[in-house]
Amino acid sequence: MPLYEYRCPACGHIFERLEAVSAGQTRLCPVCPERARRQLAVPSLRFVGSGWFVNDYGHGRTRCASTESGADDAQAGAA
Repeated sequence: MPLYEYRCPACGHIFERLEAVSAGQTRLCPVCPERARRQLAVPSLRFVGSGWFVNDYGHGRTRCASTESGADDAQAGAA
């Protein structure tokens, strides 16, 4: 369920609600008896699981491609 922001036009109070997408566009303000309207807000994203961090990416590899090509060049020059 998405998190929505509401702003009361009477008192300016801003509050959030975790609601279904099909929820209405207005809610009662918790500070005053007016109707607060849903605001456009930046969606929050949360990436969960392995592979999202540098130390989790590419577990199966021991060296990266640039290191391998550099090692080959060094061996060719020594021979």
